Amino acid sequence: MTSRMRLFRSGDVVDLLVVGLCEPVVVFRNIVTSKRPKATVLPDSNRFDMVTCCDVADVDGDGQLEVILGTYGRTVLVYKLYDDKDPTLLHRVETAFPVHFVAFAPLTGADTSELLVITQKGVHVYSLL
Repeated sequence: MTSRMRLFRSGDVVDLLVVGLCEPVVVFRNIVTSKRPKATVLPDSNRFDMVTCCDVADVDGDGQLEVILGTYGRTVLVYKLYDDKDPTLLHRVETAFPVHFVAFAPLTGADTSELLVITQKGVHVYSLL
């Protein structure tokens, strides 16, 4: 069963992020022009209970996108996507309560963006750099 799908641009191509309730998260690369889009599984993305929310952003500022996942198991996972190799886990943030929302945005007005995490008990802001 699928809980969420999200389209996002990666350069000139459109990718699809598929988040299942209990399955690993899958990214389908170049879904518009490719007859057989490459399915890339995010390793251990189902290890921390079900994924409840997601975002896609350039977290490390290198021009490549990362996938941010929030889980009911009180964990935020940030995966680096590559064009030519498997994704890797960049960051893992533990929270005290299940995660209901994640976003990566410039919240403090500085030149960098922060990770916004909303849990059952509050709003948390993290700097990942």
